[in-house]
This record gives sequence, structure tokens and C-alpha cells, in this order.
Amino acid sequence: VGKTQLVNRFMDLDFSKKHEPTVVADMSNARVVKDKVEFNLQIWDTPGDAAALESLGERNLAADGCMLVYSVLMKRSIKCLEGRLEMYRNACKAAGNDVGEIILVGNMADKTSKVPFEKVQIWAEQQGIKRVVQVSAFKNDGVEEAFHAIIKAPKKDDLLGAFGNDEFNTSNRRRPIGKSDAIIDKSQWLPDAAAKDCACCGAVFNLMVRRSHCRACGDVVCRNCCANAWDFGGGVAEKTCDDCFSHFDSELAAMNMVGSTQ
Repeated sequence: VGKTQLVNRFMDLDFSKKHEPTVVADMSNARVVKDKVEFNLQIWDTPGDAAALESLGERNLAADGCMLVYSVLMKRSIKCLEGRLEMYRNACKAAGNDVGEIILVGNMADKTSKVPFEKVQIWAEQQGIKRVVQVSAFKNDGVEEAFHAIIKAPKKDDLLGAFGNDEFNTSNRRRPIGKSDAIIDKSQWLPDAAAKDCACCGAVFNLMVRRSHCRACGDVVCRNCCANAWDFGGGVAEKTCDDCFSHFDSELAAMNMVGSTQ
């Protein structure tokens, strides 16, 4: 249906007519500005196969927003979305997260549609999805608007309640994922004073919840979210935040899968 192509277009990558099906979750980082607020996005391109989706942890599915993608050329692609939507909502519930913004996206809109848009809108309304759009990854038409539609700025009152008036900041500080083969230089670590809460789970730091730096991205997380260790080379494992570790582990699994098929 073109999920990966949509992500590539949003990341300003070239469109490729040839691509392999997504077999493991892959993550891309993007920095965008919306309504004068800067966001550091972590975009997960999840497998379309139901069995592969079930192999993912709830943490990988419980995102702040969800883009359900179908092909306007394939009627069966819309029928698969109900199961994907249920998995996303269940994962959010299990992780204790609110269900984020959901948008239904019909790709390949540059061609004559075989899926009546009116019927798609009716189905979306029944599922509680308020926004339905059609885009074209091939022509890069409507892609950026679709991604921006699921980005929501944090409420000012929520931030004030967490940090107080003097520390109010509408910027999302979460850093991009680090590199699996290189430890970030200590000079690039996020200062402790700039982190009031864990970049992974959001726990507010205090005498009981202590700060720890991820050796991959340099962000500040709680010790529970930095319990993993990754071998960056040389046989010495360094502590790594859950986000970086999960991404590195997915990359390694993908490389192993490709190697086993060759």
C-alpha cells in the first residue's frame, strides 16, 4: 500500500518504484515545526503482515499518533485496517497511554480509485476516525499535510502543571536516536538541568527517580529506561535508553533476516 514510500517522501527521500515489503519495524527521525513549536518525531514504519505486527512489543505500537494507510487501488487493503486499528488501541491501553490522533490515508491517489471514498469515510466514522485524506507518494502530493495532521502541540496547562510557569517550554526536547556503532561524545550530552523528566517514560525526576544519560543519543532518562546495554564495538557494552536499544535491536534483526535469505 506504500507505507514506506510515504515515510520516505516525508523524509525528503526519492521515490522508488521497487521496494521490499516491511518485515520488521523501522524507525525514522524527523524534526518539524508546527504552530511555532518544534517537534522531534520518531516515525515507526510497522509491518503490514498481521503475524509480524503481533511480534512487536506494545511499546513499539503505543505511539502518540497513528496513520492507517490503504491503497485506493485495492479494496482488500481497507479490510485489513480494522485489525491494525484494534492492535494500536489495545497497545495504547496496555501501555497506559491515551490513544493519539488517528488519520486514515489512502495512497496512490494519482490513479483512478477502485475504493469509493464515501464508503471509506463511513467506515472511518464508525471507527471514531475523524480525518480521512487521499495522497500520492509518487507525486508527493498531500504527504506532508497528512503527517502534520497527526502532530499535536502539548497543551500549555499540562506543561505548566508539570514544570511550573518559570520552566514552561513548548519545545519537544526528545533527541533523535543515536548510532549503533558509535558512543556519543560526553560534550554532546543533554545537560541535567534541561531534563525535568525521563525522555522515554515521562517520569518526573526527584530524589527517588534519578537521572541517567544514554550513551547513544545523550538524552536524559530514568534508570528503569536505561537498564539495557548495547555493544558499540570492541566488546564493551554501554548503557542505552529503551528507545535507542529497541531501534538498534530492530536494525540487527532486519540485517540478520536479510543475511539468512541470501
